Amino acid sequence: MRFSPELTIDLSQEEIQAQLAPRFPAQKCLLQALCFELRDPQVRLDEGADRIGFSAQFVATLGKRRMPGVVTFTGKPRYVQDAGSFYLDDVQVSEFQMTGNAPDFDEVVRVRGPKVMEALLRNVPLYTLRGNSTHGQLAKLALRSVQVVDGRLRITFLNPLGWFG
Repeated sequence: MRFSPELTIDLSQEEIQAQLAPRFPAQKCLLQALCFELRDPQVRLDEGADRIGFSAQFVATLGKRRMPGVVTFTGKPRYVQDAGSFYLDDVQVSEFQMTGNAPDFDEVVRVRGPKVMEALLRNVPLYTLRGNSTHGQLAKLALRSVQVVDGRLRITFLNPLGWFG
């Protein structure tokens, strides 16, 4: 056996995308008046970043008015140890554009939209480690860091036993 204080998993953009795609479209409403449906999110991994980037289509609904748009955002992965799943926290919207919008609707959506989207994304797993795989067995370990390295999401766990062989 050899000592290893850390264990790593490298996930490709394609692996994350494959697990994320079936979870969309996803919808979140604010007081049943303003709803956002997020569709077709595309994962982007930027070298050296500790955030995951996305672009997606959305439809904002206020009453009977529906306005399509596009959004680009990043978020920090949050690991839920019991589920072995990663979620997004600290969502930062960098682009938020709608088409065919009315001025009053536009203002409501621009002010409330990013927060509604963040609330929606907080509850959708980005990736879940399978319990019967090596990755899944590592899911019981404590997360140390998440970073993009060589175009892959590198997840580093602390090895509580200190020995891995």
